[in-house]
Amino acid sequence: MGKLLDLVAGCEPATASVMQDATLLTPFGVEVRYPGDSPELLAGEEARAIEIARQARHAVHDLSKGYLNN
Repeated sequence: MGKLLDLVAGCEPATASVMQDATLLTPFGVEVRYPGDSPELLAGEEARAIEIARQARHAVHDLSKGYLNN
């Protein structure tokens, strides 16, 4: 995710800043691809992970509005 954020920061620094915490979500995109693997969260981190995912979704949606509405 760091490399992707670096690319985003080159053209949308504000969005990259908002999505900085999204690196916490990396295990959910990688580890769950393989049977038996599951990302580990500390108790109470679930709500934070969900909030970060929401923020990332909103940031990407806001950036793509101009492309989706054309």
